[in-house]
Order: sequence, then C-alpha cells, then structure tokens
Amino acid sequence: MNKVIEVHSRLRNYSVIFSNDVIGTLNSKIKDISKVRLLILTDRNVYFHHRELFLNIEHKFNCIIHIIEPGGNSKSLTEVQRLYDILIENNFNKGDILLAMGGGVVGDLGGFTAATFNRGMRFIQVPTTLLSQVDSSIGGKVGVHYNELTNMIGAIYPPEFTIVNLKFLETLPQREFYCGMSEIIKMAYIYNATLLDDLIQSNDISEKMEYIIFKSIEIKKDVIENDEFENNKRLSLNFGHTLGHAIETLYGHLDYLHGEAIAIGMVFEAKLSLEDGKLSKAKYDKLLVALKKYSLPTVIKLNDDRVAKLAKIIETDKKNSSDQIHFILPTEQEFSIYKIKKSSEKVINDLRKHLVEQ
Repeated sequence: MNKVIEVHSRLRNYSVIFSNDVIGTLNSKIKDISKVRLLILTDRNVYFHHRELFLNIEHKFNCIIHIIEPGGNSKSLTEVQRLYDILIENNFNKGDILLAMGGGVVGDLGGFTAATFNRGMRFIQVPTTLLSQVDSSIGGKVGVHYNELTNMIGAIYPPEFTIVNLKFLETLPQREFYCGMSEIIKMAYIYNATLLDDLIQSNDISEKMEYIIFKSIEIKKDVIENDEFENNKRLSLNFGHTLGHAIETLYGHLDYLHGEAIAIGMVFEAKLSLEDGKLSKAKYDKLLVALKKYSLPTVIKLNDDRVAKLAKIIETDKKNSSDQIHFILPTEQEFSIYKIKKSSEKVINDLRKHLVEQ
C-alpha cells in the first residue's frame, strides 16, 4: 500500500503519492489517460540515468519528451517560450498534461509553463531530487528567473498530484543529496525539534529516508495549508533564502547550489537572531552541527565589493516591502518566526560584520 499525503489548497487539492511504480501510478491516477497527450519535461541528467523508464513511458502513453540542460540557467523565459512553441505546434490544449520529471528547475519551469499556457493546463510533478521531493514540488510555487534575479516571475499552481519515488535518489550525486538535506534541516529546525535531533544523532540515515521525507512533507503541508499565499506563517519557509538567493545570483547557480546557498543564509539569519536576543546560543550551535554533519557550508568569506553587490541584490528580494528589507529569523519556539525590517545601510553593516574576510 502506497503512502499518501493529502494536501488541501484553495486552488486545487492534490495527493503526494509515495510509489516506486511511476507508470502504474500514472495509469491509475489519470482516468482519461488514453484520451490525453503528455508533454514530459526532464533534463539531460535525469534522462540519461532513467532512459529505460522514459522509453517505457513513450511506449505506454501518447507523449512528447522534451529534454533541457540541467542547472538554473534553464529556468528562464527563453525555455518557457520553447515549451509554448512545442505545445502550440503540436496542438496541445488545456485538457492535456504537462508532466515535470526532474529536480526543482524542471518542476518550476514546467509548472510555470502549465500555469500560463491557455490560462492553465493540467500539471503533474514527479520530483527526482531530494530537494524537490521535500520542498519545491510541494506547495504550488512555480516560476523562472529573470535578468539574473532568482524566481522573480512566478505563480502558485498546484499539480493534480505528485509522485515521490525514492529510487530516483539512488542516482543522485552526493552534493545534490546534501542540498536536499539543507531544506530538511531548515524545516526541522523551525518546526520539529525531534526530527532535527534524529538528523543529528543518526549515524546512517539511508534506512530512514522514507520517514524523513514523509515527515518533511508533512511539515510543509501543515505550513502551506495555514498560509498558502505566504502572508504570514509560510514566510518561515524562506528562512535562509534572502541571503541564499542573493548568493546564487551573485555567484551563479553552479558555484553554490541552492541548498548550499540556503545553508549559508540560515547561519547568517540565525546569527542576527542570536544577536537580537531571540535565539539562544545552544539552539544556534545546533544549526551549525546539523549543517556540518551533512557537509553543508556555514559561511562565505567576501570582500567589501562583493558585500555591496550582495546588498544590492537583496534589495530586490520578493519578500521586501516598500524600501524595507525583510529577513526571516528563527526564534526559540519551534512554531515561531521573527521578521525584521532593515535599511540597506544596516544590511551592509551586518553582511560586512559576518561575511567580510578579516
């Protein structure tokens, strides 16, 4: 019996199905499968590692497979236009399905295309990385980068359902696996101290991955069901992302992968909370221990020039309001989040204090 998590959305309720049989699950969940066409979006790495699965899907379903280059550079309006062209040239309509089988880039790109083509076509997620299984495929956020600004154009567009297949993780590079652990640590750090302790104390988490992924999705489900459109509680899931997204933008999406940049951002924001008296030294130290256990960076050393560039990028962050910059800070309480507003000058001073090489 497959495990299922039901996510309730004001836009569309959907199921997150744990299944190692992707084709069987598609067959059983898409009632009109013989009458619809699928545009399957994936990247070159996923296709290479799981070519047999894609060949079986081609044999089984009426579909077109479109392969993009892996990495954040593919998360662009240029790629969206390519997908529009494929959909239009092949006479796809609202009743057909865009299926995203890949990591966060594939899911975000595919979801944004589905949300905007014909004002919304059917959409299914099959996340293949740890990060996308626990985070980006849950909650409906989709979008692309614009002019080097991270996730600047987007929407909230939940899938019809999501399939979580742990077998995909067997081909995941270790660096990518640790990036997924960064998002898991983020959620556990704010909302589930027991899970965080488990992550820190376990010598081998490989046997616990289904449990860890399941618990992480449950945490995110509870948050987004309380605040789907990010007016309050869901902002907590942006812990580490203000600085993290700026690092990704400044260095590109290869020097620092998403989870690595977020890890640095979490430590920075935890330091701000510690200095503000909202976080104890013991809880701050626990974050460092968890991140280091999974080989994630906790600091980035910069010169003054790069600090100034980071500050300018942070000024464009989506969470900002008016001329104020918002950081999401952890506090002592599991289910609390503390949001502060700072001027650009204060941001530069804090960045310089914690990130500039001495």
